[in-house]
Amino acid sequence: MSQASKFDQFIYGKFVGKEKFQLWDLALVGEITSSDFKRLFIERLFPKFPVLDRETFEQSNLKQYWQKNFPDTLGSLNFYLLEKEKGIFHVPEIANDLKLDNDGASKLYVTCLTSQSPTYEQSLPLLESAIEKSVSFTGERVKFQTDNFIGVYKWFNSQYFQDKSPNTSANESPDKFSDKSSESEVPDSSLQDSPDKSSDKSPNKFTDESPDKFSDKSSESEISDSSFPDSPNKSPDKPDNSPEKVELFLTFNEIPDSSFPDSPNKSSDKPDNSPDKFSYQSPDKPDKSPEKVELFSILSKLVIDSNSNRWINWEKLSAVLYKDDIKGTIFLDKTIGKAFPVQMLETWLKLLDTHSESEKLKAEFLVSKAWLLLNRKTLKKMREHLTGTYQKYVGKFIQWANEQEHLDLSNDTPVELISGELIEYTTEIWIQQKSIDQKLWNFLKSEGILPKLSDKDCLNLIDVHWRLSADLLSLSLTNLYKRAEKFSQEEKESLMNSAKEIVSQFKDRQNLKYFIDKCKLLYNNSDLLEIMRYADNNLKSELSYNDVMP
Repeated sequence: MSQASKFDQFIYGKFVGKEKFQLWDLALVGEITSSDFKRLFIERLFPKFPVLDRETFEQSNLKQYWQKNFPDTLGSLNFYLLEKEKGIFHVPEIANDLKLDNDGASKLYVTCLTSQSPTYEQSLPLLESAIEKSVSFTGERVKFQTDNFIGVYKWFNSQYFQDKSPNTSANESPDKFSDKSSESEVPDSSLQDSPDKSSDKSPNKFTDESPDKFSDKSSESEISDSSFPDSPNKSPDKPDNSPEKVELFLTFNEIPDSSFPDSPNKSSDKPDNSPDKFSYQSPDKPDKSPEKVELFSILSKLVIDSNSNRWINWEKLSAVLYKDDIKGTIFLDKTIGKAFPVQMLETWLKLLDTHSESEKLKAEFLVSKAWLLLNRKTLKKMREHLTGTYQKYVGKFIQWANEQEHLDLSNDTPVELISGELIEYTTEIWIQQKSIDQKLWNFLKSEGILPKLSDKDCLNLIDVHWRLSADLLSLSLTNLYKRAEKFSQEEKESLMNSAKEIVSQFKDRQNLKYFIDKCKLLYNNSDLLEIMRYADNNLKSELSYNDVMP
């Protein structure tokens, strides 16, 4: 054993609990590089948070360093320290503020999971974050890789997904879907202070910088894995100063319970049925663990199908992780929503249909990627693939878009989303149903909405009003006609052509007269005579001059 390791063992034999935190906290007194700080925090300071009190933290060099370098997430660090397991959702925020790469974030997450006693619900934000960080996008394609977060996936697979009976083993190895998913690359944060790490293992680094400064010139492999007497992997029957090594192998069927002796969930060789012990069958868990399925089997399909964008496998993953369909949809939306815009919007609409009275769900949808990324391209696809469900929400989309002042930024010149595709489809629906939604009509021609519509939108609305012989009293055309006066010559000709086509189809004198009355509000005598040329000759003979001329 090296002199450095003996020194480390001596120090750790004298200190316990928060005193060990205070010892490593002294490393922050002088100058320290960013990479060294990250390693110190993840491997030495962060694992002591379960036994750290607020007063010790307030007086620590860590707080001063954090306040100076990462002020935006000091609150997150404070909340996690106070709330422990309940504050685990702050850990991804901490990782992001530290600008940890995926390997560093994985080590932090594994350290958090193995030093606390979180329920499935409490720990889920770390799995969500790991999956999100494992996803990358190329254009509209999504790629999923498991390499960096293999330690996190192993922990969840062992605790909640894999059948842990003695005679059962995982059916699928991660090697099958990742060339880099070897056991040697599992983030070893659970072995926080183990001096007996095998010397032939590759160093545990964030960067390619010099060996660790925190253990008296010991090698990086000793730093990242140096088992001191407080190591979670220390044999419970050995005294603190015992030099005997304890070998531990990470497998898919066994993840070490890296609890510290001063943590409530200290591990031992004997079965532990206490409520604090991680167990699928823990009687005091307020939430239900997912079904016993192989997590790696599901993840492997995401890797294999990355090139084909298999939405169905993401749906399966969501169904396994969440019993609540709303939470599952939110997860899919923020993780891979932009790669599957049509499927994601379809999923949201089905939820909105099921929970039609839920204002909370509506609020979630209006901040979702499915809504924020909604554009004409997606809407056109929706018309092709989800006509029935989509029809029910076209009008609501227009109203919600107005509420949110939502812009369609897919065009060079931003155009309100309520304009264009939604108006066009709205008029199509009315034609199919042979009826105009009076409430939506009045909304569209209101002073707040009409200025946001294009001239083409107004032309389409006038056209559908004419074709359906809509009532002028309940569905006024006045505001739309005022807009029509400012139409371009091309749009005026288009509207005139619509009038000629419509008038030629009338077989009833009364309907023809009613249509001409609408045209009188827009056209002069010359235009009216031009339109009447296309009317049925028999009907024209039944009309007097006064019936046509204003």
